[in-house]
Amino acid sequence: MPCLSLSCRRAGSALLLAGCSLFALSTPAAAQSVASDDIVVTGQAPPGAVIGDIPAQNQLGRADIDAYGVGTVSELLDEIASQTSSNQGRSDDGPVVLVNGKRISGVNEVIDLPTEAILRLDILPEEVALKYGYDAQRKVVNIILHRRFRSQVANAGGGMATAGQGENLAGDVGYTRIRDNDRVSVTARAKSSASLLESERDVIVDPEAAGDPTGRVSDDRAYRTLSPATRSYMLNATVAHQLSETANLSWNGRADYKTSKALNGLPTGSLTDGDETVDRILSLDPLHQDTRALTLSSGISLNVDLSKTWRMSVIGSYSHSDSRTDSDRGYDLDDVQAALDAGDVATDGVLPASLLGGMGTQKARALQDTGSASLLVNGKLFKLPAGNVGMNLRLSGDTSSLRSSSMLDGVMSQRTASRTNGGAQISFDLPIASRRNGFLPVLGTLTANMNASVTQVSDYGTLGTLGYGLSWTPRTGITIITAVNNDRTAPTLDQRNSPTITTSNVRVYDYVRGQSVTVTQVSGGNPALTADNRHQFKLGATVKPLTKVNLTLSANYVSSETRDAIISLTGVSSALEAAFPDRYSRDEEGMLTRIDTRSVNVAREEVKQLRWGLNFTQLLRKPKRPEPPAGFVPPWRRTAVQGDEAQMAAPKAEGGDGQPAEGAPGGGPDAEQDAILVDGHRPDDATPMGPPGGFGGPDGFGPPPGPPPDGMGP
Repeated sequence: MPCLSLSCRRAGSALLLAGCSLFALSTPAAAQSVASDDIVVTGQAPPGAVIGDIPAQNQLGRADIDAYGVGTVSELLDEIASQTSSNQGRSDDGPVVLVNGKRISGVNEVIDLPTEAILRLDILPEEVALKYGYDAQRKVVNIILHRRFRSQVANAGGGMATAGQGENLAGDVGYTRIRDNDRVSVTARAKSSASLLESERDVIVDPEAAGDPTGRVSDDRAYRTLSPATRSYMLNATVAHQLSETANLSWNGRADYKTSKALNGLPTGSLTDGDETVDRILSLDPLHQDTRALTLSSGISLNVDLSKTWRMSVIGSYSHSDSRTDSDRGYDLDDVQAALDAGDVATDGVLPASLLGGMGTQKARALQDTGSASLLVNGKLFKLPAGNVGMNLRLSGDTSSLRSSSMLDGVMSQRTASRTNGGAQISFDLPIASRRNGFLPVLGTLTANMNASVTQVSDYGTLGTLGYGLSWTPRTGITIITAVNNDRTAPTLDQRNSPTITTSNVRVYDYVRGQSVTVTQVSGGNPALTADNRHQFKLGATVKPLTKVNLTLSANYVSSETRDAIISLTGVSSALEAAFPDRYSRDEEGMLTRIDTRSVNVAREEVKQLRWGLNFTQLLRKPKRPEPPAGFVPPWRRTAVQGDEAQMAAPKAEGGDGQPAEGAPGGGPDAEQDAILVDGHRPDDATPMGPPGGFGGPDGFGPPPGPPPDGMGP
């Protein structure tokens, strides 16, 4: 019956009863049974809904997504970054991404999907991440895909700067096919960008910072890039398949290759002529810095419904990266100084190439391999008056290794490090009050969460996390969340063991003296780093004051105190220089000459943030469904019409007085069709009255005229 497909929505159930009454009026034989039997309406969560009762902070429908004017999920996530960024995390890793309410191996699975494949996108707070085995440090983005979608895409584009170079070209091709839980996506992309020089942007240089004006050349802006020349190539493929009614498997593979070519100005040096020291440019051969990086990654995920109340998710991933950096450092001035002392050359003259010798170069290479796996089991333990107690248990492990080498002045230095982590996390959701279940309804919906995790780090020992919080919805449209979290985190292998790279002629801004200067910059890892210890408190509120207007107000206050915090010394300020004097070097005149940007531990770091904002969307004009061609009948309607014609043409098996024959489905009081069960599915022997597979017909054909119910299909 057509009324069966509307049971998932509250508004649909009212429409359903009216439809069933009309059906009863048209079949007098069944009217008495329908009136006496109960009608069971089973409500379900919208397809793709996340675990738990925490509502989304914002939902983007098809019209909202189209309004951003972007082509891929990656571009869409960039556009909504202000909504998905978290002030509870330690890094800018981005949100946790789910697909249809389930975990995936990584964002690479969906990052290149066309936005047209998205039916709805939900943005949820950090506490939802606990229900999927993640820390409460990142927001959650749940992407609900259309049940049927197919596209072939080819894009090409380019751009140019208004002055100078900086031209860029980009192109990509992609194929996507979605059929229910089966998904195939392949994308190839290439990008190229030309360099942009300082001389093409009228950068003003202080001669004292660039070199002694008595040198042969003092302006090296034509030999220094503001933006390096880059090239990148990417291939990304994803395959997802529904193994059974309760199990889904997905695999992703990605390869990236990137190159970068930068110019760091002309080589300079200091020469002594008697009692005078002269800083000058040595040659017109600029300092180059070339970088090449290859990254290969793969991930797999398996989601299984163990029962109606328990789920299992397994994720595994592996990544390999190989990066190489070649940096010119300048010339050895021993022979030049000897010739100057002998009077063979002058400080402001042309320096012979034979005296300068070859350009000194530093070559650095880093090989990193990372593998991880996690098992998540979540479900309902037992029932309390306010609802079911939920539990989420995650077991995880990962291993990583880093091999780095550096060749400087003919001396090779190597460093090898590895780390293995094993961890467990458990989270409980305890319902305290529930308006839906009629327990303390005056409080609305109130749920407490308690979570704890432990991680065994091979080179640090045991690190623990403890957290607790409350989620309160006093009424529809108002959500208040408060949480407390204590955690410890060890520095990464990169922070401790990356190769040391010395780069000459790096331009930085010296806030102490208020000027831009050219310095030698040291970067890489710091083996002396230790784990930090953070205490965090959060109070957040989300309010949707109007029911018919898509307006959301949000505010979050986060207070964090971190002991032994890990920071990178990227700036030059009086406070940093006073705290770490060995990381900054100045000459006799106070000019900054060298900085060391490698990470360090600080005694304590306090951060207090208040973030607030509003989101408002309004559909200016509803889209109109195009009229079908004259005489067009969708295939699923043809099937129904043919079935009706065949039924009318077939001889009727009737009993006396037009009653159905014995054993035929009919209007007897004991007939099965008298018991109407509304659960969103037709009986196996029901005559198809709509498109196959529910809403959304086969590829190339749409549903009946008019939009489908929200969340029920494309």
